[in-house]
Amino acid sequence: MAHAETDINWKDPSNQDTDAAIYGDEEFFESPAAVDEASHSAESADETTGSSRKTVLTPRAKELRRLSRESKLAPSQRMPFLSAAELDEMRKPTERVGIAKLFEACCVHGTVHWLNPIAELRGITDNLGNFQGSPKVMRQFMYLLLELARAGVPPAAFVRYVMMPRMGLDADWRRWRERHFWALQRIAELLISMRGKKPFHEEFLPNSRTLTEVVLVKYVGKPLARFSVGVLEDESLLEQYKAGWQSLRLNHPVFVLFLRLNVFPFLYRLSGKVDLIQLVPIVRAAGELEPEFADAFSHEDLKKAEDIFSVSLYTDFEANMQARADKGLTIFSLVREIKAYLAIIRALIRTNAGIYLSGYFASLLRSVVDPDCAEGLAELVPTVADTGGMDALRRHARSFTSIDEDLRTQYIYDIQKNGGFHSEYQHKQIAPLFRDPEHLINAQRRIKLGQQLGITLPDASAKAGHTCTDFDPLLKAYQREHPQKASLIDTFRAELAAGKDATWKLGRCQELDAMGNAARELCLYAGIPGSARGRPAQQVSAFSLTELYERYGTASEQQALRTQMEFSLPVHQFTDAFPEIVNAKTNAALRKKIDITLLSEAFETVIGAEAGDRGDLSPRQVLPLLNRRARLLDDAIRKYRDAELQGSTTASRHIKGLSAQRAQLETVFEAWEDMNDDQRFVVVVYIATRLGKGGADPLSSTVRQLVLARYGTRKDIAQRAEYLQSDVAPHRPTLRQLGLLLNYLDCIRVEARVHAQTLFPLPSELTQLLPAFDTYRSTPGWASFDAAIRRLFQYGQLQTEAARLLDLQSALNRAAHTQEPKSKAMLIRASKSCMDALYGEMGAPVYSGKPDTILRPGFQVLRLVDAEHQRVVGVAYLAFSSAGIKSLSVPRFYFVFGFHLLDCISQRMGRTGMMTVYLQFRRMVELLAAKSKLPVFLPGASNHSIISDSEAFADIILMYERKQKPREAADALKLDLRFPARDYARGSLIIDPANKMSFHAEAALKQLGG
Repeated sequence: MAHAETDINWKDPSNQDTDAAIYGDEEFFESPAAVDEASHSAESADETTGSSRKTVLTPRAKELRRLSRESKLAPSQRMPFLSAAELDEMRKPTERVGIAKLFEACCVHGTVHWLNPIAELRGITDNLGNFQGSPKVMRQFMYLLLELARAGVPPAAFVRYVMMPRMGLDADWRRWRERHFWALQRIAELLISMRGKKPFHEEFLPNSRTLTEVVLVKYVGKPLARFSVGVLEDESLLEQYKAGWQSLRLNHPVFVLFLRLNVFPFLYRLSGKVDLIQLVPIVRAAGELEPEFADAFSHEDLKKAEDIFSVSLYTDFEANMQARADKGLTIFSLVREIKAYLAIIRALIRTNAGIYLSGYFASLLRSVVDPDCAEGLAELVPTVADTGGMDALRRHARSFTSIDEDLRTQYIYDIQKNGGFHSEYQHKQIAPLFRDPEHLINAQRRIKLGQQLGITLPDASAKAGHTCTDFDPLLKAYQREHPQKASLIDTFRAELAAGKDATWKLGRCQELDAMGNAARELCLYAGIPGSARGRPAQQVSAFSLTELYERYGTASEQQALRTQMEFSLPVHQFTDAFPEIVNAKTNAALRKKIDITLLSEAFETVIGAEAGDRGDLSPRQVLPLLNRRARLLDDAIRKYRDAELQGSTTASRHIKGLSAQRAQLETVFEAWEDMNDDQRFVVVVYIATRLGKGGADPLSSTVRQLVLARYGTRKDIAQRAEYLQSDVAPHRPTLRQLGLLLNYLDCIRVEARVHAQTLFPLPSELTQLLPAFDTYRSTPGWASFDAAIRRLFQYGQLQTEAARLLDLQSALNRAAHTQEPKSKAMLIRASKSCMDALYGEMGAPVYSGKPDTILRPGFQVLRLVDAEHQRVVGVAYLAFSSAGIKSLSVPRFYFVFGFHLLDCISQRMGRTGMMTVYLQFRRMVELLAAKSKLPVFLPGASNHSIISDSEAFADIILMYERKQKPREAADALKLDLRFPARDYARGSLIIDPANKMSFHAEAALKQLGG
């Protein structure tokens, strides 16, 4: 049936609900029941004292009050509602509006969450009164509200979200029926037909405190509020609209949040301004996103999602519409952009971290105001390869919007043709930017050696490379140009790898030295890659082989275990592409198995908000934090002293430890003004590693930023940070990104090592002070400073998570038959020769510079050798002790310690690979124990740096050994190599010839498949 219509004022008078539909809106109705208990008391008092006031209640009034008492409506809502109903009943029957009937229906069908609809109608009734309209005009609308109430749809919500936006500013009450009633009736009928059916069949939306009845009215009804009755009488359109909504489940809070911020506001604003047929595809497109959100987010991700979607598509609708009008665009262009944005979101959410760019793409669309460009972006995003990060998506989108319109189709084609990257995208191969910092140092050495040898190679410094192979190209070129020396060089490397250097005599060393210093140095770097690591101290590897033999040749004559064991080690091969990326869903599953909090905090340190405030940082800014820590220590000491007075038996132990820390801080305060900035910097780094609590702790956080401010300014290091900031979503890191973060931190460490010459040695008073804060428990120097930086940034824990993630992902790749790790032929060689004076260069840097130890009787080296390339890539140390372990009744034994792998190997193996290496070392040590009949002691229970310079490797070793429940001791005597003897004294007797059960490396390797 057609109804006459005239122009309607479409401005929304509802000040209770803005069209921005911000999160936390009125659909989150807290129960009004607790709002006004006094109201309930007043109501009861009114009823009980009615007789004293001589009030005569009609049967009808009594019935209304009975219904009021028995209803679920909150007192604060039903009392004014009841008053309005009673007043309406006092009118002549022909003048009544029908409030009493509406009140009855609300009492019977309402819930504690329902509001007073009469209060919501005030804006409309005020217009009626102001223009001398009869209250009877409202009777027809009361009928609609009555039908809604009986169907369980809150009439107050209908008034607020549908009636007020439609007719709140229409003062011509004489035409309300023809203008509004029939349209409102169609909307009401639609809502009634949907109430009680999915997704509006429960009181609350699943996993939410959002009322479904309010969602129904606000999100389904309000977008229809401004359409003409002619449009609303199109049954086909309404059925499509209804079907779109009923296809939703609305059971995911993150999805509902996204709709509330990015879809619903447009449905409100476009109501009546475009054809209803234009809204239906928007609802349908939103529905298609729902399963994608369920896959990408857990219900616990709501807080993170608030940050992700904090930037919505058009925050200032009117300004955008004006910009659109200025460009000659119509409202329909906005509809196209909304559809395009939803398509972009659908593509982004299918990637690992793309959804974090939802705000970025919203900003892009706001800036270009171009529906053609928006639709082009929707086509572009799915074609860009998923690298696991955001940089590729971000840069391709930025480039796409900046080029001419007629070039955009070709731009997308170029991406498709080049495997998901445009030919001009500079980060398709990321290795040149994230070069190994040692590789950069080696490149400089390689150029210098090449000049000395008269060999020019193409500059490889811009290419990816591992420090283990940096000198191979130059060595091969030298052998080609000097074929007469090629055989000697091959023999040198082969004998070094096989441990035959123990048989060298002075003549062989002189023969090798005769090649010249540059050639000898090149051979050494190729055979022992660790000897190329740059250090501020003089390197033993700078000695000639003749000097090494003359000083340490007698080591070969000492009694030692001389044998070797061969094995295969799985090492993963990486390329410049992104082979570790699987898919977004799999990455989400992997994240549940790693310490995502640790990784997120680590990335936030480099790329988060605090990273932007480093410019003016100085050590002086740490002093207030140290003062605060001192006050906390004072408070804790007072607390334990009070507990001690009350009889606590453990308080004195706590007081002793806290008092020692407080005294150490006081010493720092006393010396502070006498220090220069460099010395203060060193001191606060050591203190933060000891007293800082990691994570977001202010002391740890500030000192981390101080370190990055000092060592992260070099151009190539800053570029690494910029890329991480562009690429990483901290809550969704990938294995590749974790490797890049470790590379960035390696750059910081190398830069710190290079500048250590200006920091160390420290004045004697500071050298005496710092051991109290030094986790390395050795003399402060570049090695212990490096350990402090590693601990400050939780470097070892990050390595552990990287190894775990590599294992998990490798298992998935094997299951999918996509990538098999390559097995490397390895061997462990027990050795003691003049070349083993370089045991520190072969292994952990902290042991460098103490070559005389090789002459110690009973000390020997276990070399880990890459048999294929004939190079030493790892090491462990053995040291005999006749001082015994009194507590275990062990008179003589071996220490085993200093397990180390070069980064070029360890970074390409997971925890399983590192466990394999340790068990192979252990198998060798078990052989030593069986032959010598002596037990083996693993020291370092209180200082894991003794076990391994790598925290990740030390954790793996300790985890394995502790499961075996060995006997422990704290009096193993006596070894003090680089660390105090007390740190070597504590540990576990891991192998005992008297206990056959302690020989289990072989069985463990079989379980690993090794």
